[in-house]
Amino acid sequence: MRNRFYIGEIVYRGEVHVATHEPILGRDLFEAVQARLDAQAVQRRKLRSKTPAPLADLLFDAAGHAMSPSYATRQGVHYRYYVSQALLQGRREDAGAVARVSAPEIEAAVAKALRATSATGADDAACGVGEAAAGEAPRASTDPDDIQPLLTSVARVTLHANQIVIAFRPGGADGASPAPLSVPFRKASSPRRGVAHAPAGLASDPRRRDALLTAIVRARRWIDDLVEGRAASFEAIAASEGIAVRHARFLAPLAFLSPNVLAAIASGSASSELTASALARGLPVLWSEQDANTIAHQ
Repeated sequence: MRNRFYIGEIVYRGEVHVATHEPILGRDLFEAVQARLDAQAVQRRKLRSKTPAPLADLLFDAAGHAMSPSYATRQGVHYRYYVSQALLQGRREDAGAVARVSAPEIEAAVAKALRATSATGADDAACGVGEAAAGEAPRASTDPDDIQPLLTSVARVTLHANQIVIAFRPGGADGASPAPLSVPFRKASSPRRGVAHAPAGLASDPRRRDALLTAIVRARRWIDDLVEGRAASFEAIAASEGIAVRHARFLAPLAFLSPNVLAAIASGSASSELTASALARGLPVLWSEQDANTIAHQ
């Protein structure tokens, strides 16, 4: 909807030129649409500024999936991540090369690149900032709001295996977008990099735990929908979720996990080998048997 082609113009290398084709939209309507888009963008930025996840709705993995904020609190310590929607939906093979990243780590890298761009220009940032980002971990800000003023012109941040690509919103009288900014980025080897504190004795992999908890939440929602009449059958649930009926039936028992098993998973004390498939396969009906089979052998 930003394309000036509709009003008989073309943009080439940042300059607007009158084209030879007939416009298909009136200029007044086009400008009204631009004003509405700008107003909506401002509103979205205001909403993001009220949350502790400033890259929400901006960060995507290399496969194009949104990376949503994910949180965990253990013993009073708050952990923040961004996780690919493909991973949260149990489709790890569809996710980009980096499907989960520490929130402070990626926010600090984006902020550093944007600050360098403002100070020295995009070309210098792509070189100097990139080398620093690749050679050493960017300093993680303790306050997510620190990055917020830098995001006013950002349209999208894409996280690749070895770089971050920052795309900007159209700006200026010509309505053209500045060239994207690419900076090298190397995800920390530890999944808990940038977190304030990692409790001793943590056995489970946070990535697997998040995927497992997501599967449990989905199973509980399915059962609630069946009980309360919002869904007529597993066939209807499978159709709405875009999955096979067999898969929905297989995961449904996760809705009936014992409180002790749930607590072990949420706290991170469950085995790192525990997955949704392993848990759902042959899950005992009695909670006491679930506890004995799942917790006693951790």
